[in-house]
Amino acid sequence: GRVPFCGEGSKRESNVFVKPSLKAPELGSELGSALTVAPPPWLPTDEVVDAEAMLRGHKGPPLFWDIVPLFEDDLHENGMSLMKVSVFVGEDFWFVNLRFYLRVTKVMARVIDTRFTCRTNVLPIKIHRERLWKEGTWEDLVGKGVKGGMVSLEQMNDRIAAKRLRNKVEPERHVMTLPGSKASAANASLDDVLLFSRSDLYCEAISGVREGNFAALAGGGTKVEVFNGSTGEVKWSKEVLTMAGLVSISVSPADPLIALGTEQGGVLVWNSRNGEQKSCFTVSPPVPRGQKRQNTKRWVEKLTWSPDGEFVGGAAGQIAVTAKKSGKVVADRMTEGNSVSAIDFSNDGTMAVASYGRVQWAGAGGGKPDLKRGAAAVLDLSVSRDGEVAVGFLDKTLRVYAPAGDKDWSGFDSGVNLVEYSAGGEYLAAAGGAVLLIVPRGLVAGEPPIICRTPGQAEADGIGTCGRFTAMTWAKSFVVAIEGRAGRVHIFDPKVVS
Repeated sequence: GRVPFCGEGSKRESNVFVKPSLKAPELGSELGSALTVAPPPWLPTDEVVDAEAMLRGHKGPPLFWDIVPLFEDDLHENGMSLMKVSVFVGEDFWFVNLRFYLRVTKVMARVIDTRFTCRTNVLPIKIHRERLWKEGTWEDLVGKGVKGGMVSLEQMNDRIAAKRLRNKVEPERHVMTLPGSKASAANASLDDVLLFSRSDLYCEAISGVREGNFAALAGGGTKVEVFNGSTGEVKWSKEVLTMAGLVSISVSPADPLIALGTEQGGVLVWNSRNGEQKSCFTVSPPVPRGQKRQNTKRWVEKLTWSPDGEFVGGAAGQIAVTAKKSGKVVADRMTEGNSVSAIDFSNDGTMAVASYGRVQWAGAGGGKPDLKRGAAAVLDLSVSRDGEVAVGFLDKTLRVYAPAGDKDWSGFDSGVNLVEYSAGGEYLAAAGGAVLLIVPRGLVAGEPPIICRTPGQAEADGIGTCGRFTAMTWAKSFVVAIEGRAGRVHIFDPKVVS
């Protein structure tokens, strides 16, 4: 909180009354950068938010609730004066009320409220502020005709006063629209418009499927739900009928099929239109009797499809398996001492299998030489149409293995855990921490790549304030990256560089 200050001329010395520093924050510091950004304005509005109805209609326990008293005084036993803050956080809204209450016994009463209300499931996100000033005589508070003026002062609290007293002035209402919560006019061509919002679906993973639909793993990995990407309408929902929970999902690029990785080492292939199971195969063999069945090394957390949709690959622990979409296993690969960290198919149907310090191959072209790097943990990889292999490492570097010669990229501020070629192979995107690198194919030696960041200060320049990327994918010619901690999605166009 704020430190009390006696003023420049005060002679009182105490460990409580301390003169605060008047030095302005340095430009470039995290605080200085925050102070240079103007907050959104409060704008007058006629919209009335019924906070009481929102609180009454909330189902289930709140995510957070508290009342914080700021001060309280009994006016030398002549009444009551207090100020407090009430906070309520629900699933899709939050409410804060700052209340001042004054009661002078047998004279008057006053309630001043400043309310802040925000619905978090509706875009653009707006914060509504309402100021209420209620005041009245003692009779207005306790009621007319009270015999002898005798009342229970404990019952004449701020809640009773807020209901019985009338407005002294007209309520003031303002609204603030949070930045980043609505589509920018500059990006209107991207159709960046929220079509629907769902707060009832807690999903572990989500992926786009054909015909404008999305498939999500929900219910703690026990249910698959497919819904329309434009309306949110649920097409179908299906519970997993086995003890094996689901941990991953991947969509076929050619057929209406989805692959689902399970906790028990298996892969299920379902029809994405109705949830009918088409095939299945095993990646990690069953656990023998007497051994612990809940083994994370059997979780099929890595799934991928070949570009033509004919093959699906899965990995669990040190085992990687390639199977036809019919479920027939055609190849497998066991890594040497380390778990599989990433998999991806090449155009010839072979699958790249990454583990610590190397990339191996599984499939008909399994005779390809291993791609070795030495003592470096692989976090992600991607294979281009013409056979280039881009690998992201824990040591904050990216290596591209190409027939014309290997090339290393550095400058990331964290391990490179997101690597993906665009669908046409024109670009390679890789992200590590707050840095997203886009390399055009055929980049001339000496020319710089494209560096993408969120607004803020780069870590190399001091205290890093840029957001860190937690997920990334290509959408046509755009890179879509998620800044997980802030809950924002960023869209980068590599053709427009500033």
